[in-house]
Amino acid sequence: MGVDYTAKAASAKSILNKFGAFGHVKIKRDDGVLDPVLGTNTGAITEFSLYAVDLDVNKNLMVDSRIAATDRQVIMASDIKPLMSDTISIGTAEHKIITIDTLSPSGVDVIYTVICRA
Repeated sequence: MGVDYTAKAASAKSILNKFGAFGHVKIKRDDGVLDPVLGTNTGAITEFSLYAVDLDVNKNLMVDSRIAATDRQVIMASDIKPLMSDTISIGTAEHKIITIDTLSPSGVDVIYTVICRA
């Protein structure tokens, strides 16, 4: 008998909604429209609201790594899959995503742990 990780993902989201802080993820993704002046694709900006836990980065993560002392760690529910091109708003500051770790047992995304930098 297998474990229902979909239910675990729902439980994780419920806990984040109860104890997490309200935040926004701004996503700009390629919509395939070429801007002839800039020569780049103009992606639409989509904002998602979410509850997440915002933590100072564990200082043990900084040893021999790319993690800086001012980076933030955000734990997100699995309903919005973050991409490296996304930004996360913490307070009034925009943060670029540095790393994304996914807790995904049996191929079911449960939570995302994101390290981001202002």
